[in-house]
Amino acid sequence: NFTKGSDGWDPLSALIADETTGLLSPKAELDVDLTVLGETLHVNGVQTPLQIQVYNLQGSLQARYFVSGNTVLSLSKGFWIIRATAGTQQKIMKVWIP
Repeated sequence: NFTKGSDGWDPLSALIADETTGLLSPKAELDVDLTVLGETLHVNGVQTPLQIQVYNLQGSLQARYFVSGNTVLSLSKGFWIIRATAGTQQKIMKVWIP
């Protein structure tokens, strides 16, 4: 149960972007190229430092990388959800490594 404190800070208003609908605003798409070749993820077009997160299909975080330039990351076989974020921008993709 959440109750607003006496300090004037309301964390819920920061989470709700549109008070009419109560929906969060989608993040802008990150302009970075994510390509899977074999068992590697190629990250190209990196202009600013970004974070790469690798999740399994159950949504559990399996790996986290901090990237400041073009790079190649190893992935093991399986289905993965890749999330790249930089500030308020993100790019998400699903991959299958046979």
